[in-house]
Amino acid sequence: LLLGFTNVAFVHLPLIWWWACLCLPLSVLFNYGTKLLLGLNAITWLNRANAFQPFLLFLFAVTLFLNKNHWPPHTRLTLTYIAWLCSFMGAAIFALIVAYQLIQNRDGIKWRFHRDEWRGMIRYGTWLSVASAINIVNYRTDFWFVLAYWPALTSEYSIAVTASEVLLQISGSITTVVFTRMTGSSREDAIHITELSVRHTLIASILAAVPMYLVFPWLIVFAYGHKYVGAVIPFLILLPGLIFRSSSNVLIQYATNQMGSPKTSIWMNGVSAAINALVCLFLVPTLHTIGAAVASTLSYILSFGIYVVWFGQVNKVDASRLYLIQGADLKPYFSIAKRLFGR
Repeated sequence: LLLGFTNVAFVHLPLIWWWACLCLPLSVLFNYGTKLLLGLNAITWLNRANAFQPFLLFLFAVTLFLNKNHWPPHTRLTLTYIAWLCSFMGAAIFALIVAYQLIQNRDGIKWRFHRDEWRGMIRYGTWLSVASAINIVNYRTDFWFVLAYWPALTSEYSIAVTASEVLLQISGSITTVVFTRMTGSSREDAIHITELSVRHTLIASILAAVPMYLVFPWLIVFAYGHKYVGAVIPFLILLPGLIFRSSSNVLIQYATNQMGSPKTSIWMNGVSAAINALVCLFLVPTLHTIGAAVASTLSYILSFGIYVVWFGQVNKVDASRLYLIQGADLKPYFSIAKRLFGR
């Protein structure tokens, strides 16, 4: 059916793009449903919705793995794409049903059409889409330089990038939890929660990076084989930059959600991407993947400093409160450590 559609459309694209096009509307519906849950501050249901898609895909993957000897590779690939599509379909339906049910059960929340609100939403959404595109450019600039100069090394560098970006899950979790306070509270309260969130993101990222330094190099070799051992050193170089990038994401979310200014996040991500590209231009031709990793880390560290200065100036506050760790910040971590390891 899919091949027939491509022939009728007279568009010659790789098959992977057609699968992506089929999944795109499902992904949009899923993101819409999860954003409703986030706006309703239904964090428990949001976590369940986010876990639903990978859980369904895992079930499909297990079934395919157990029957791998019964199908040729091209059949297994097609079935994998179908499983991926079905998992997003199930997750989108789940998220929308839960979100609509919660909205119906809450007083004061009504669906209505208002021209000014829709115009504002489209305008905001357009700039937010541009900001998301710039963010992707920011994340992938160093990879594209490796692809341009050293295409044979792109596989191992992509492994290093993917492994190190696990650290970004921390900032994503924190911004999800504080979303309501950051967007719906007063500017003073939003500033306070942002400062607290940035400091905790720094602490949590450092604590997570330590075991990643110890475990992931072995895990990379175990998962991909000695052929990709070249991914280890770029991974180790990328990790410190991701610590600062995680904290930067909180500041970018403050600009987007509290200030309602996705245009601000465009220049924030643009500055990071520009620094990355400039350093890559000098280092990648001679230092290969190591140069790309150094460029990425430098861009994240320098851009974090720029964001900190911006935050202090735009809010007329002491910007050092974003990164100077206080004793009270460490108490929850000491408490967790005591519970895990005893007195």
